[in-house]
Amino acid sequence: MIAASKLKKAQEAALSSRPYVEKLSVVTKSLTANVDKQSLPAYMQEKKSAGKTLLIVIAPDKGLCGGLVSNLAREVLRREAKHDILVTVGKKIESTATYTGNDYAASFPFGNTLPSFTVVYPLAQLIEEYFLGGKVDKVEILSTHFQTIFTQKPKFMQLLPIKQEAEESAAEKALDSLRK
Repeated sequence: MIAASKLKKAQEAALSSRPYVEKLSVVTKSLTANVDKQSLPAYMQEKKSAGKTLLIVIAPDKGLCGGLVSNLAREVLRREAKHDILVTVGKKIESTATYTGNDYAASFPFGNTLPSFTVVYPLAQLIEEYFLGGKVDKVEILSTHFQTIFTQKPKFMQLLPIKQEAEESAAEKALDSLRK
């Protein structure tokens, strides 16, 4: 009964952040749609100089979580891009990252609680150094997407450069969904 209670709390925690992330995504799309194409901020400018990608892989520090770690490892190995620079968050993916033969920039522990600003700040600095410094053209995150208790699928998400919406009506769509 205790395990079932903990499992229920973990499931609620995983699902409770989704509305926040979705609304944040809508707001970001709305803001980027209104940016003048002539004066794009550095985080929105596409670069083609380095030809490399900073791939941040987020995994747990401990095992016993089903196929979560092995699914992430499979995606890292399946990605045959030797031009990736890897950063790992979580101890369980470190050995896979070193095995790939890609450049390995850093490793951060995940911990067992929500990360504080002091833990996230060095990772943000590293991303800024690599992207704004021109060492990489884009930054991607590989993490798991919670579907059910037994199914967590790996998912790639482009973090930088922030893509601008192609349509002018994207801002209107974003604002309409916020009003609902």
